[in-house]
Amino acid sequence: SDAVGQKGVRVNSLENLRSWVTGADAHGLQVAIHAIGDEANDNVLDLFAEIAAKNGPRDRRFRIEHAQHLTASAIPRFAKQKVIASVQPYHAIDDGRWAVQRIGPKRL
Repeated sequence: SDAVGQKGVRVNSLENLRSWVTGADAHGLQVAIHAIGDEANDNVLDLFAEIAAKNGPRDRRFRIEHAQHLTASAIPRFAKQKVIASVQPYHAIDDGRWAVQRIGPKRL
C-alpha cells in the first residue's frame, strides 16, 4: 500500500462502541455502524458477535454501512452472524481509481 501501517481513522473507540451498541441492542434497536476497510469491518463483526452472545438471540438486524475492502474471512461471517452488509455499487467504480495504489492488490 502507499501508507504502510495506516489503519484509517477511527472516530469512536471500540470501548465506546461496545457500550453504546450493547445498550441499544438490549433495548431492541437495530444498530448500524459505518465501517470501511478490513480491520474496521473485522472489529465491528467481532463486536456484533460479542454483543449478540451477551444479549441473547433475537431478530436484531445488525448492519455495517459501506462494508467494503474486506478480508476473505469476513465475507462468510456476515451470513453466519446474520449481519447486513450494506454496500453501495458506485463505490466499486469510484474506489477503482485509487484502491490498488492505496491498499495494494492483495487487500483489494
